[in-house]
Amino acid sequence: MPSNNKQLTAKHPNSRQVISMAKKQRKKIARNTSKFSTIMKQTLIGEKLSWFQVNLLPDKIVYTKEETKQAIEVYLSRFNAELEAIRSKQNIGSRKNQVNKREEVIKMTLEREIGDYNSGGLEIPDLMNEGQFKLLKEWDGDLKYLSLFKLKRYSKKCLN
Repeated sequence: MPSNNKQLTAKHPNSRQVISMAKKQRKKIARNTSKFSTIMKQTLIGEKLSWFQVNLLPDKIVYTKEETKQAIEVYLSRFNAELEAIRSKQNIGSRKNQVNKREEVIKMTLEREIGDYNSGGLEIPDLMNEGQFKLLKEWDGDLKYLSLFKLKRYSKKCLN
């Protein structure tokens, strides 16, 4: 019985025990936030790698600079059909001023990626390295193997 009474009694907000419990709770929240952000990053990188894997030329062993540049340009235009579909739906309906969340997400993503490509470089798998190219072709899509890939930054200036 005495242990139940201790749990039911109110603690002073500045007591060591309450401060310790609050600290543990903050650490737990920070850990979960960190895990979530890591999972999100891995998922985004995995989606990028899987897009490049699906769109690889089957008869190639390694890409040249020109082929890498073309692959990046196709990658940057991957949302064009979806954006056209969204615009046509908006033009047909009476809700022309309604903002589509998916359209906003696509535009923000494209702005960021195009900005990266034009300035510092877009991070993609190293398509000019034979070993990395082979690894990408044989990858089964499992996110735990992402650490095996060497992502390289390619900019427009670098590929010209």
